[in-house]
Amino acid sequence: MSHPGIWPWALGTTQGREFARALGLIVRHTQGLPLSGWETSLRLSPGQIRPNRLLLGFSPHGVADQRVLGLPQFLGMPQAGALAFARHGLSARSILLAAEMGKDDIELKAYLQFDPALPPPERGLVMRGYKWSAAPGAPAAAAGTPSRVSRVSDYRRLDHGPLELLALLRAHAAVCAPVRPAYALAEHALNRALACHPGLYPDIWKVSEQDSQRASYCIRLYESGLCLADLASGLQTLTKGWSLQDRLTPDVWKSMGPRPLGWIAAGLDGQGDPFVTLYCEASRSDAWQLMTLGEMYEQK
Repeated sequence: MSHPGIWPWALGTTQGREFARALGLIVRHTQGLPLSGWETSLRLSPGQIRPNRLLLGFSPHGVADQRVLGLPQFLGMPQAGALAFARHGLSARSILLAAEMGKDDIELKAYLQFDPALPPPERGLVMRGYKWSAAPGAPAAAAGTPSRVSRVSDYRRLDHGPLELLALLRAHAAVCAPVRPAYALAEHALNRALACHPGLYPDIWKVSEQDSQRASYCIRLYESGLCLADLASGLQTLTKGWSLQDRLTPDVWKSMGPRPLGWIAAGLDGQGDPFVTLYCEASRSDAWQLMTLGEMYEQK
């Protein structure tokens, strides 16, 4: 897959430099491991677009226990999350690590995808994600008490076929007006995928977040053969409704458009606001480009 020479990382700010540093931590701690792949994403919500996220995955099987168990401390994961991660990290099917530039902060994320041959921590759980601020000492806790992860996301597989999912999305959209544009794009993507592969039966995950209003669905589309550009007409409708026409710049579109589409997530976030996230294939070259640009800004 060919990638454009310039990725639209927003690195011209202190936050951008911190984003590059956070990704550098992940890359350094996974050097030498057999990585299963890279992924980037484009998150859209009313009036806001966030392209700055990069994720990699690896299997802990065959990796030294100490290296897996030392991951939370190396990445600065708060204590509560680190303890939970340690209980299940060695038996996980895969571990996914990500850095993301949010509106006001940089987040680090560690996901455990559980082995289907083993009993999960909770019934129906296929993956759990621990997410926390990359800033030293954040999120802050009361003096003398251990800090906690800022978000814990749970992913459960639904035994739904694509037509059942389409009916479910329409039913939810009928009673929740804010989420209709998000589900409309998810429906558009699924219909495009089924048009290309009528027998496609994608993984469908229902996502919730502890102590929040998060309620969304993730649909796996790696096997669909679609790239992000194939959703252009649906995205045009969404960006117009959410006032994003000027934010989905040619640079972002040029870089993201040709990439194979991996997942689409749609629904309500932790604050109850609608969102869509489009996950696309990435590579190690994206990470090195981002870190190189970060070092250049650091020298200025």
